Amino acid sequence: MAAARRHHPPPPPAAGPRPAPRRPHFRGAGPAARAAMEERDGGFRKETVDRLLRLHFRDDKTRVNGDALRLTAELLKVFVRAAARAARQAQAEDVEKVNIEHVEKVLPQLLLDF
Repeated sequence: MAAARRHHPPPPPAAGPRPAPRRPHFRGAGPAARAAMEERDGGFRKETVDRLLRLHFRDDKTRVNGDALRLTAELLKVFVRAAARAARQAQAEDVEKVNIEHVEKVLPQLLLDF
């Protein structure tokens, strides 16, 4: 006699769109993943930098040159990279807060990026 097959109904369709996959973050990521995240040319968009700058302008008629926007975006990218590396340094030392010593320890690495 043939074995009886059980029939399982298909799962119900998911309601709504699927959630976006979570991007890895520095804490659980390995060295290769962290390097890949830093190497991405993610930078800041010119529109974002322009809006950030305009938040602090006193005169609404102030204009920003495209070169100035690119330079400011690059400086922001370096600043964020420094902050991320300092946070990793503090984490490696099992410290809860990042302090100036952690930033000082990663400064040589930042200089080598250029």
